[in-house]
Amino acid sequence: MKRFVYLILCCLFAYKAVGQSSYLSYNQDYYHLVDRLEIRQGHWATGFHSTVKPYTRQSIVRLVDSMAVNLQYPLSRTDYFNLDYLRDDSWEATQPDVLPGPADSTSLAFTRMKPITNRVGNSDRPLLNRFYQKKADFYSLQTDDFDLHVNPVFYYNYSKEDVTSDQLYTNTRGLEVRGSIGKKLGFYTFFSDNQAIFPQYIREYGAIYGRGDDGFAPGEGLAKRTRNSLTNGADFLSARGHITFNVLKIINVQFGHDRNFFGNGYRSLLLSDNSAPYTFLKLTTSFGRNIQYTNLFTEFQNTQNTSGGNELLPQKFAAIHHLSINI
Repeated sequence: MKRFVYLILCCLFAYKAVGQSSYLSYNQDYYHLVDRLEIRQGHWATGFHSTVKPYTRQSIVRLVDSMAVNLQYPLSRTDYFNLDYLRDDSWEATQPDVLPGPADSTSLAFTRMKPITNRVGNSDRPLLNRFYQKKADFYSLQTDDFDLHVNPVFYYNYSKEDVTSDQLYTNTRGLEVRGSIGKKLGFYTFFSDNQAIFPQYIREYGAIYGRGDDGFAPGEGLAKRTRNSLTNGADFLSARGHITFNVLKIINVQFGHDRNFFGNGYRSLLLSDNSAPYTFLKLTTSFGRNIQYTNLFTEFQNTQNTSGGNELLPQKFAAIHHLSINI
């Protein structure tokens, strides 16, 4: 399998790559906004198939721009706010000749009569004139050959469970980096260090499907118990990333360590995103606007195996093929 993947990568890199943006990591709330806009426009989007996630940032901006310039769609002010949000978040994929929205507001999506320039997503109050120059990026750098976006990740919550009177919390610190090289190769990486005490029903699930006396964190591969909470707490690292490029106009390649989603709804019986990240190679071939064929080659790990010492976790390989046709 490893030799097969290596051979495919070597063959694909032999072709001349064309422009490509990174994929937007799957997030239920974020993708709900995108799917809602596709439903509101009344026909399928041209840049992606909603049954295969994640989407590229280019395809999301393409949907946003097509809706913003067409006044026949009955959009609310909330929809226009979401258009602004999605466009600002992927400002590097915007085009300077788009004229979105009706002229009754100063926001981007409402400024129909003013051409959009490279000032899309600019922050009104940059920090030290260097950081947060863009609303969605702590630090960004864009040249003809290089595009970089860097964001720190901080998340903390605290609560108390009535059933057990346990104090619950999540503490996350990390870094997210994305960008492109030469407008040919897109890349994305996310890394975080986490400590958490989860609700009782999650701990009971972990006691059944976890790794014995080790800690358990849903959606993560490996975890250990926190030092100050030998019975409830979990300490774990989260790492995801990928590279992506187009070998032909209709063929996109993504290689990385992340999650994928095939299907519809909050969960899918085909391939859901509730598992731990895994190594994969994905080929996406688009035949016009209505047909998309996806090949996914993966390497999973059985984290329920209790073998210790220097033994590696057992591996399982899978080849998944998905054909999507928008009728």
